[in-house]
Amino acid sequence: MKKLFFVFMIITASACSNLNTTSGISINGDGGLQINNNSLSQDLEVSGPTSFRVNNLLQAVVTVTSKKRNDQQLQYQFQFFDTNGIEIEAASSVWQSLNLNGKQSRQLQGLAANDQGVTFRFNIRPVYSQN
Repeated sequence: MKKLFFVFMIITASACSNLNTTSGISINGDGGLQINNNSLSQDLEVSGPTSFRVNNLLQAVVTVTSKKRNDQQLQYQFQFFDTNGIEIEAASSVWQSLNLNGKQSRQLQGLAANDQGVTFRFNIRPVYSQN
């Protein structure tokens, strides 16, 4: 029984250690950049995080620019946080598909689910085909 508990604790700890990462690039509303995929960071630029209020909801805007000549299949998400740094409406932070053409630049927008959002994080990752 002790061995089973020990294995459970190791699995739980390793799962928790990956909660705030993505296999791509993340940028905070204040411009803090986190790169977890060096290959993607050579192919893609993420810039200009900005936000403003629309009907008392936080609207976030980020620009992504392809550095490649070829199309890129990507997924992105916006996460919104309250004044305590707690993610609000986590279920609404779904991954969206994005086909970014070669050398294309796109502005992506996200809207907080309620008026408690004060800051945000934008995540983007590549989609790998399973052929």
